[in-house]
Parts: sequence; structure tokens; C-alpha cells
Amino acid sequence: MNQIPAILYMTYFLFLVCDVILSCLAGSLRSCLKHQGVVFPEDVTVYYPMNLESSSTLRCFTSFNIFSLPVGTEGAIPRLWELRLRRSNVSSFVEAITSSTIMQLAFLILPASAATRLLEYVMNRASCSINCILGHNLDQDLLLDGSPVEKFIPLEDRGYGLSITIIESKDSFQLAVLAPSSQDYAIKPAQLCVEFARHTRVLSARLTERARVVRARGQKILNSRRNSVFIVEENDG
Repeated sequence: MNQIPAILYMTYFLFLVCDVILSCLAGSLRSCLKHQGVVFPEDVTVYYPMNLESSSTLRCFTSFNIFSLPVGTEGAIPRLWELRLRRSNVSSFVEAITSSTIMQLAFLILPASAATRLLEYVMNRASCSINCILGHNLDQDLLLDGSPVEKFIPLEDRGYGLSITIIESKDSFQLAVLAPSSQDYAIKPAQLCVEFARHTRVLSARLTERARVVRARGQKILNSRRNSVFIVEENDG
């Protein structure tokens, strides 16, 4: 998974690390579903804690909304752009801010057990939960979706659905997957981990090839301009 920092560098850090991770996860889920015979996989609804603050210096203000992962989008680069668009749209929704405020008030007003059950009810609308835990070392703040985490809310295992956690430390990424043990469940944790590593390599290769083509076209235009002869006509008047 060392390709993720390289992908960020090749895109001139236009995308966040979470954009890259989620787009590769979408491609991995798509491959797993197609391997199970699903010809046209649909988008997957996921519970993904998302930072809503506009400034990186502020603490993490989390949205509890359901997020749609572009599993139905074909192509590594189109999936990356679609993912970035959806995340930016979700971050701007009033509903996202409202739901987060309601959950924070719930933990202030209600008993912890009741507020936790309310949060679990919100999460049950999604078929998958994803967490990106980013941090360089244990001495620094733990980052969730790129922002410092102030507190954790322990939740009981739902017993169904898919749970994915990505942990980053010193540019090294690890993927943990929990899935129902039923043989009929389409997503197998081992296969998803293999597909995620493969899709990071695929996205890196696609971006490398695109960068090579762009550089070649730019060099061709530059060479044509160097070989051009410009004639300046003098005005007799």
C-alpha cells in the first residue's frame, strides 16, 4: 500500500488521502461483487465519519450521515473524481451539519446508553461502516478523516454488514475487515484486502501513464513552437 503517498504526489495533492483510500475501496468492493456474479454492482451505502470543518486547525466536527460509495462507477480515475465530488457535496449539506449537532446534543442530554442506541440506529441504515484512522506516531493526535479526534464512542458489534478500518502510521497503511461468517455473504475479508492492494497499484499505474502522456504532449507542443518560423511584417506607413 505504499502507492498511496505516490498517488497523492502525482495528483499534486489535489485529492485527500481519504479520497484515494475510499476510491480504492470502492473499486475493491466492485471487483469482489463482480467475482460473485454481480454483473452491474450498485453503489454501496456506508457509514463514514466525515470531518465538516473548513479549517484544518479546528478540531474534528463529525458528520453522522450515510455516504454513498461509487461502487457502480467503472474505471479507477473516474471513480476517484466521483468520490471526491460526493464527499464535497456531503460536506456542504445542511443535513450533515444538523445530524451531527443532533447527535452531539443527544450525548449531552440523554444517558450514554440511550444516545449510543440512537447512533447505532443511524448506522443501521448503512450496509457498511468505514473508518480511516490516520496518524504518524502515537505521540501525535489521532486523526479521523484528517482531523484530530477528541473522544471515542464505543459501539456494539451489529452482527451483520461489513466493517472496514484503515490505519496509517508513518506512510504505511493497514486494512482490517470484519464481515459476517456466512458462506453466502458476497464480500470475503481476505479477498477484499487483496483487491484493495491491487486497486492502489492500478490507480498508481493509471495516473503514472496519464502523467507520461501529458508530459509527452506538452513536449511535442513545445518542440513545434521552437521549430516554428515567425514572420513579422513591417508597416510601410
